[in-house]
Amino acid sequence: TWSVIVGRGCPNKCSFCLVHEFTSRCRFRPVEHIVDEIKHLKTLGVEWVELHADNLTVNRKYALELFRALEPLDMQFYGETTIQIATDEELLNAARKAGVKALLFGIETPSKEALKSQDKGFVNPDKVKDYVSTVKAHGIEVWCDFLVGFDEHDASIFNETLSFIMNIKPDRTFEHLVIPFPGSKFFRDLDEQGRILTYDWSKYDGSHVVFQPSRMTVDELDGGVYWLWSKSQGVLRSLFASLFS
Repeated sequence: TWSVIVGRGCPNKCSFCLVHEFTSRCRFRPVEHIVDEIKHLKTLGVEWVELHADNLTVNRKYALELFRALEPLDMQFYGETTIQIATDEELLNAARKAGVKALLFGIETPSKEALKSQDKGFVNPDKVKDYVSTVKAHGIEVWCDFLVGFDEHDASIFNETLSFIMNIKPDRTFEHLVIPFPGSKFFRDLDEQGRILTYDWSKYDGSHVVFQPSRMTVDELDGGVYWLWSKSQGVLRSLFASLFS
């Protein structure tokens, strides 16, 4: 397994994210450079390659060119993009033919209010189930990232998120605390409100509560995220086992 830089930048400006704070525009490497690098990796025995980009398919024309150039290499790829790829049949088919086996999507939360407050209203929880099914129907695994701890969340968010995961049936999930990265709007807002609990950056890893939640206690958030993670992994194992029963 190896990782190849494809591009940097994302046009979305989610409040908890640092990508748009670092890069004001999307930039992508020449396709031929990527192909040459992957050909070299193949000679070293690499079988899986991460196509590393903050938003792999944001430039549709480029993504199609890249996928078509990768198709003859007979390799396996994964990457990160938005769930909106499910609305683009041509792009999904090109990704499948290129050898894309899995895509990571930042679904974040089933809470529409939280998504809107974080400037991520382009994710519509009501459509995610159909989108997940569409992507999986193209032979591409769906990996979903979920965050808890937004101000719109209370202690009911853990059960709500677990039910959402059971409903949409992704192949893998990654549940963790929302991280108020220094430099993000989310961090600035919490800092101004006096809700940052520690400036020890080593704790900003998604598994330590570093800010005072709005609608639950620190202990509720800390215990809830672990409960959600452990329960969701059990659910996914059961779903996987049922496919072969």
